[in-house]
Amino acid sequence: MAFVIEQCAKTRSAAASPEELKNEILRIAEEAGENERVDLTVTLDHGSYFLASPLRLSVKESSALSRVRLHLKAKDGMRPCLTGNVPLLGAAFEPCAEGTYVYRFERDGEGKYPLFRDLYVGGKHLSPARSASFTNPYPL
Repeated sequence: MAFVIEQCAKTRSAAASPEELKNEILRIAEEAGENERVDLTVTLDHGSYFLASPLRLSVKESSALSRVRLHLKAKDGMRPCLTGNVPLLGAAFEPCAEGTYVYRFERDGEGKYPLFRDLYVGGKHLSPARSASFTNPYPL
């Protein structure tokens, strides 16, 4: 999957990751003349684009971004999804008991486990387990 960047209906470049996309947009903005307006269209293929952190484009970061009009669109018939979800792949699950598997989350730099609210399996939302002795501190 790639982000295709077009300017005035001409393919300008492509980026393989959200970070590359941001850098490419910044580069194009900074190349533009002081009084020039730049219309950019980013076309997304079908699939999920996982963002490790928010994709921020701000004039606070670069005043050149004030020259850019940015449009995001999907390729015809495609349904892209920009998400902060983290995929948990099957190989990372350990068998625990018959029909039961365990996924061991890694701790962050502060020794804390990640917090998550939603679980999707095969694109379908699963409700969290219910327990009389457990109260979710972050109800939906």
